[in-house]
Amino acid sequence: MFTTKYFFVLLFTFVTPRPAEFDALIGPFRQIRLAAFKFINSTGRENLPILRARNKVQQVAKIAFPCPLNNTRSPQPPENVNKVRPGDIDVIAGLGDSITAGVGLMAVNLLQIFLEYRGIAATAGGEATWRKYLTLPNILKVFNPNLTGFATATTLTLNPESRFNVGESGAVSEDTPYMAKVMIKRMVEDPSIDIHKHWKMVTLMIGPNDFCSQICYKNNLTAILEEHRNDLLQVLRILKYNLPRTIVNVIPPPNLEILIGFTGVPPKCELSHLFECPCLFGPTSGNRQDIYIKLMKLWQKLDMEIVNSEEFDSDNFTVVLQPFTLDFFLPNTTKGVTDFSYLAEDCFHMSQKGNARIANALWNNIMEPVGQKSTRPVEIFEKFNCPSQERPYIFTRKNSVRQHNEVFSEVSCRSRKMVFRSCIYGFFVFYLCNGQKPDTFGNSTLRFPLMGSSVRRQPPIPPSFKFPCSTTMGRSPSRPTSVHRLRPGDIDVVGAMGDSLIAGNGALEEWALGTMIEYRGVSWCAGGQGTWREFLTLPNILKEFNPNLTGFSTGTGEFSSPRSQLNVAFPVSADADALTQAKVLVGRMRRNKRIDFERDWKMVTIFFGANDICSGQCYNKVEFSPRMHAKKLMVALDYLQRALPRAFVNLIPVLDVSVSVRIKRTMMCRFLHTLFCACFHRGGNEMDVITQMTREYQRAEEELIFSGRYDTKDDFTVVLQPFMKLFNAPDDKARRYDEVIDISYITYDCFHFSQKGHALGANMLWNNLLQPVGRKSTKRLNYIMESFECPKPEAPFLFTRKNSRTFLETGHQ
Repeated sequence: MFTTKYFFVLLFTFVTPRPAEFDALIGPFRQIRLAAFKFINSTGRENLPILRARNKVQQVAKIAFPCPLNNTRSPQPPENVNKVRPGDIDVIAGLGDSITAGVGLMAVNLLQIFLEYRGIAATAGGEATWRKYLTLPNILKVFNPNLTGFATATTLTLNPESRFNVGESGAVSEDTPYMAKVMIKRMVEDPSIDIHKHWKMVTLMIGPNDFCSQICYKNNLTAILEEHRNDLLQVLRILKYNLPRTIVNVIPPPNLEILIGFTGVPPKCELSHLFECPCLFGPTSGNRQDIYIKLMKLWQKLDMEIVNSEEFDSDNFTVVLQPFTLDFFLPNTTKGVTDFSYLAEDCFHMSQKGNARIANALWNNIMEPVGQKSTRPVEIFEKFNCPSQERPYIFTRKNSVRQHNEVFSEVSCRSRKMVFRSCIYGFFVFYLCNGQKPDTFGNSTLRFPLMGSSVRRQPPIPPSFKFPCSTTMGRSPSRPTSVHRLRPGDIDVVGAMGDSLIAGNGALEEWALGTMIEYRGVSWCAGGQGTWREFLTLPNILKEFNPNLTGFSTGTGEFSSPRSQLNVAFPVSADADALTQAKVLVGRMRRNKRIDFERDWKMVTIFFGANDICSGQCYNKVEFSPRMHAKKLMVALDYLQRALPRAFVNLIPVLDVSVSVRIKRTMMCRFLHTLFCACFHRGGNEMDVITQMTREYQRAEEELIFSGRYDTKDDFTVVLQPFMKLFNAPDDKARRYDEVIDISYITYDCFHFSQKGHALGANMLWNNLLQPVGRKSTKRLNYIMESFECPKPEAPFLFTRKNSRTFLETGHQ
């Protein structure tokens, strides 16, 4: 049996014909493949009980279809590709490799891996319905029952049942132009299709086999990119010139680095990886894996570049990148190893459950605007986008909402109170701000009031007072390769994510409504305006060790302002915005010419949760529970761990928002607090609820970070910096309303930090950075610079969990 199995492995993996050889080989090749299919003989139906037991198929959906169907098909076929609704798609097709062909989806052993279950393939299979097999055609069939073109059986592409699913096992980039011609020929010859009238959707994904079985045989590795450029341009031009009324989805291939990162891999899969992907797992692959991984990222970028070319935008044809694979991942099991239920028996192709997950992610991308598309899959039906009255069309480049650089698809407003609060914020920003400080936001201009002279700001530090630390050994002689050997001066880039406390709202204002103005330049963790003598901030401290530090914000402005730099915090942001902010942050870093994305060390500070406690948890206790707080942070941190090399991330615990009533408050403060923190002002026992909820949020954060989830790579870590806990309400209820801090550290809305408060926060964050995990201070400083930690000969590095253990055991890092 072993010999028979691997005869077929070799046969199907390495004997896929190329276009140039096709005519000569087509006869014998067809006979061999047909004989093999008859020998293996499985439709997948008989395997269902076994696959259900192995959790490799989706659960049969017992819910109503998630989307309303009214107005999802136009009364008349639209004339313009930017006005196509889901129900307007009449014909579906797929180009690609074994993923498109559905290889191994319903296999229960390695022998069946090479059967092509096209009828249930994510992009072009239409067997049964969405309830049993979630695929793109099965979704579109709900909107248009007359949809055609999908495959309906376990079959080879040369059989009629494959229809317009022309994906081929083992296909590489150079095969796609030939595939396109075959597909077009089939459409033209099909009497049920009006090639000029019917709207068509074609999905293309290609690339894994180029890296699995071709790149290691090339003398010039980078030539593979230029060859792919030519192939992709050719196939898209063939489609454009021969298929009117067509939307083409291009899916960039997932980076095969994910295969290398699998844990708990069964022995049979290790062997199949060796056969199916020899360039990545073969005996000569070890010293080239890093190069291949970088080339795969460049391949993905190349797909984006070509798809975004205006050459492929016309009134009856367009190409759209669907990027859900860019941050593709597989969940772990409860035992902490890779969940192989999403994969076929070879741990290389998808199982039907994994295939359904892809279909869900692709559908979501199709219904998301360009520039705001998700880059990772979700669990089946966890999120399922629907057309709406405001957004009824399939998104193209032209009909997507265009905004300045990048935008958040929406501020995560989970309740009417949060919506109202966001509207109030926008009203004040756009209509109450006037004066002397212009800033741009898209095509409009905001003007901010003059800065007052008696604001609550830190006392200037005179030149006679020297910077407390020696900076001579603050930067390593050469860039360190480990995050556990980072000195303060090794940080080249700073960034931050969060809400209004990081945006610097109201920090330099003299009036309560001035809280709407974002003084990002003095933000405690992301502002770099002036120097530490005027504005004590983390970047201004780090600049003393590395004058070439970049990424900090200056002046005032919205998150989209050029001066905001890598401070992507947005007022009223909630936990659900963390992932979006992370993507915006990484995108800005990649585009910044001053940043060497792969080599520069980055420090990112993250602070979320206050708005969830203030304006969410009292309306939806499940969505805003401590567990969900940790989960949403985890998703963002997981993304950063994958997408951001050489990064030191500070996670700041959620603020106990009861601090807003434990200071001296004016009548204006009391009024504004009902808007800023509605859940805290409902006339009940909110003080007990809020303080308890804060502690539970903080415990959830600790469990996430101390799990070791972010201690697995040498160039990335997340450290909890706990100084913010100083604002926690006392356990003694008799002291719950004791004044926690002098009002001069708080803005005139009694809710945000004044510049003086930002300086104190920067001081305490800096101290936490240089204190070992387990001994970080949560004690309040009575004044700025009362205590100021410095690197020491025995502890010159920023403290991480790993080097903290070493320090506590040995006395040095």
